[in-house]
Amino acid sequence: MHGSSGHKPRGAEDSIGRLLGTLRHQSGLTQKDFAAALGVGRSLVARWETDRGGETAYLPRIAELLGVSPEVFLNRMVSQTTTETVTIDEAELIQIYRTLSISDRVTALRHFRELRDRAGS
Repeated sequence: MHGSSGHKPRGAEDSIGRLLGTLRHQSGLTQKDFAAALGVGRSLVARWETDRGGETAYLPRIAELLGVSPEVFLNRMVSQTTTETVTIDEAELIQIYRTLSISDRVTALRHFRELRDRAGS
């Protein structure tokens, strides 16, 4: 939970709740409709979107409803380190991705998935 000072905590612009609200809005769903589709109350969706609670058990269904991969949310929940080497092109893609807004990141991921699917991988 965040204090009542009115200041956003560092990283609030990339919070899971903000991402959830953005994706729900882009999908044209109200909190009420989204809650009904998940079988939860609207107040729970409101709490999720303000980062005042969350249940990871719902993430797969939430992602399915919003047409995104669950990793979109999970990547914000854990920091992962990797020993895999990336190419210069891959590093550039990561740098560009990190500068994008949440909605642009979602769009970019969709485009990459479409390219992957066309390539048959």
